[in-house]
Amino acid sequence: MIELIIVILLFAILAAFIAPRVLRMDQRRAANEASQIARILGVAARRASLASEVVAVDFDTDRLTVLTLRRVQDSRGRAVRSEWVEDPLIEPVILGATQVRRAFADGTALRPDRWRVEFPAAEPRPMLSLVLAPPRQPESAGWQIELLPDDMSAIKSSASATSRSAQNAWRHIDLDAQNRGEKAW
Repeated sequence: MIELIIVILLFAILAAFIAPRVLRMDQRRAANEASQIARILGVAARRASLASEVVAVDFDTDRLTVLTLRRVQDSRGRAVRSEWVEDPLIEPVILGATQVRRAFADGTALRPDRWRVEFPAAEPRPMLSLVLAPPRQPESAGWQIELLPDDMSAIKSSASATSRSAQNAWRHIDLDAQNRGEKAW
C-alpha cells in the first residue's frame, strides 16, 4: 500500500512540473500564429505597394491567404476576364491555436469567419485591424494586429493595449477636407 501511495505521489509531482509547460506551449503557439498573421499582412501591403497590382487578404474560417488579381487571356492573347489567384510566393497561415474574434477594415466590422479585404493599386490601402485570441479565452488574453494605410508592416500588440490607430490618429490629416490645401500649417 505504501508503494502505491509513493507512486501516486510521484505522478502528482511530475504532473505539477509538466502541466505549466504544456499550457505555456499552447500560449507560444498562439503567439506564433499572431506573429505569422502580422507578417503576412505586411507582405501583402508591400506587395500591393511595390508590384502595382491588386492584392487581397482573404480569410476563410481558419485560413488566411494573400490573393492577387490575374488577367486570364484567350488563345489570341486578349484579356478575357480577371480572377483571384492564391499567391504562390506567400505561404498561407492556418489558424489552430487562435481565432479571429473581431476584424475591421477602415472601421467597418467584418464577419469574423469569412472576409476579403482588397488593397487596390491606385487607391489608398484600407486600415485593417484584427483581434485574435486563443479558443475559450477572453479577448484580453489575445493580440491586436493593425495595418495602417501608409505602413508597410503590421504591428502585433496585446489586445488589452490601446490600438496603434488610436495612438497615431494625428498622422492622418486631410488638409483638403479642412480647406487648408494651399495654406501653411
